[in-house]
Amino acid sequence: MGFDDKKQDRMLAGERRARIAELVERNSSVSIANLKREFGISAVTARSDLSVLEEEGKLRRMYGGAVSLDLTRHVSVPKERMSVHMREKERIARRAAEYVRDGDTIGIDAGTTTLEFTKRLADKRDIAIVTNDFAIAEYVEDHLPDAELVVLGGTFRRNHRYAFGRLTSACLEMLHVDKAFLAANAFLPNQGFMTEYEPMALVKSELIAHARTSYVLMDASKVGASSFIRFAELPDIDVIVMDVDPDGIVSSAIRRQSLTTQLTIAS
Repeated sequence: MGFDDKKQDRMLAGERRARIAELVERNSSVSIANLKREFGISAVTARSDLSVLEEEGKLRRMYGGAVSLDLTRHVSVPKERMSVHMREKERIARRAAEYVRDGDTIGIDAGTTTLEFTKRLADKRDIAIVTNDFAIAEYVEDHLPDAELVVLGGTFRRNHRYAFGRLTSACLEMLHVDKAFLAANAFLPNQGFMTEYEPMALVKSELIAHARTSYVLMDASKVGASSFIRFAELPDIDVIVMDVDPDGIVSSAIRRQSLTTQLTIAS
């Protein structure tokens, strides 16, 4: 390869990385699989491009892809998260709602994905919904008149609008639900499902303990993302509903541990 060829390759790589940076800025995240399809490059090249862009301070690497710096700066305040990955959340919510049957008693964890899930329950009959999320409770009151609503009490976390603490735990101790639907801030293959607030991790864990079947709803950006504390290990969850499994990380973790956990990809 001559000097001019090398110079052209560097120029092409630079243009490609600029387009990758634009994709991340526009969509808040990007996966290795998407980059392979979009640019016709190998996974090795895609990872190299992301590493260069991370060094340039344009994104943050994660398992299977990258996320925007704006996304990593955001604490999980619902108003700030509502517009992030909305198409993916809607797909996940629609698929997860298919698991709900008429007559079910379901626990719904706090979160924007679980709120989208709640919006897909309008056709369900004689269901009871247990939640500590006040935005979800308000939606049920306004839009799901056929659903019985149980709101868990406790200490109110401002801006996030959910209850937590000893009173919440005491409420859960008296309850048992058919199915629990939970959100996660992150999934780490060697750790499990993570959240950013320790008291909320306890609520999530107790909801799982008081459910016959537990579901986690999460989009691909949560795989390998940064978060603080584990609320469940992979064997604790019966079904995971995702938009895509980046680089097969979640399915590989399930196989590696020889689990019966079901991974459902929303179409």
